Amino acid sequence: MEALIYQKGLRNKTAARHFYNYLNFLDPAGVSFRAINYGFDDGKMIPLNPQEQAHCFRLALYNHLVVASGVDLKGKRVLETAVGRGAGASYIARHFRPKSIHGIDISERSIEFDRDYYHISGLTFSAGDAEGIGFAPNSFDAVLDVESFHYYPHPERAIAEAYRALDKEGYYLVADMVPAGQIKGFMEGLKAPGFRLAKDPEDITENVVRSLQNEADQKEVAINNQVPLLLRPLFQVFAGQPGTFFYNELQAKRLCYLNVVLQK
Repeated sequence: MEALIYQKGLRNKTAARHFYNYLNFLDPAGVSFRAINYGFDDGKMIPLNPQEQAHCFRLALYNHLVVASGVDLKGKRVLETAVGRGAGASYIARHFRPKSIHGIDISERSIEFDRDYYHISGLTFSAGDAEGIGFAPNSFDAVLDVESFHYYPHPERAIAEAYRALDKEGYYLVADMVPAGQIKGFMEGLKAPGFRLAKDPEDITENVVRSLQNEADQKEVAINNQVPLLLRPLFQVFAGQPGTFFYNELQAKRLCYLNVVLQK
C-alpha cells in the first residue's frame, strides 16, 4: 500500500512538491536526508571531502554516472533537473570542475536549502520543472537527470526540454529505474526528440542493490529518529529499505537500474 501511495502520489506535481517540502521540514540541516538518491557500490573508493563521507554510496552513483559516460565536464555548462537537496550537484561541482552547474527542482524548500547550504563557485539553484525548463535553447553542454523519470507525469516533455536546452552535441546523462519489460520503450522515448545513444545502456542494478544493503542500518536510524511513526513505512519505501517495494523489485530484476548516455 505504501508503495502504491508513493508511486501514484509523486506523479502528481503538487503531491511531489509537498512531499519534498516536508522532507526539508523533517531534516532542515540536511544531516540525514541530504543525498536522497539511491547509491552505487562497485567496491571502489571515490574521492570525497570529509563532509561527503556520510553519503559516500549515493555520491558514488553521481561519480559513476559521469566517469562511465566518458564525458569531460571540466569547463562545461551543466544542468541537473530535479536536483533535490543538491548533494549530487555539489559533488560534481567540487570534483569535476564544470564552468557552471545549475540545479532546478519543483520543491521550493529544497531550493532554499540548496542556496543556504552550498557556497561553491559556479553552483546555482532555482525553482523549476524538468517538463518546462525555462532556459533558452542551446544553454547547456550537459543535462543530468537522476531518479526522476519514473515520477514525471509527462516524461516525454522532460526529454524534449532537455534536448531543447542542450547545445549542439551536448550530452544527456540519465540514471533511473525502469521495469524490465519496458526498457525498449524507455530507450525509444529517450531518443524520440533526436538524441542518439553515445554508448550502450549500462545495467547497474546489482551495484545499486548492494549499496541499499550497505546503507540500510544508517537509513533506518535516520527514519526512526526523524520521521513520525505513522509515516515511517512510506519513508522506508522511499529509501529503498530491504524488504520494501523498490528494493524487492530491484533485487528480483523486475526493475532494472540503468545508466544511459545520449548525445544531441
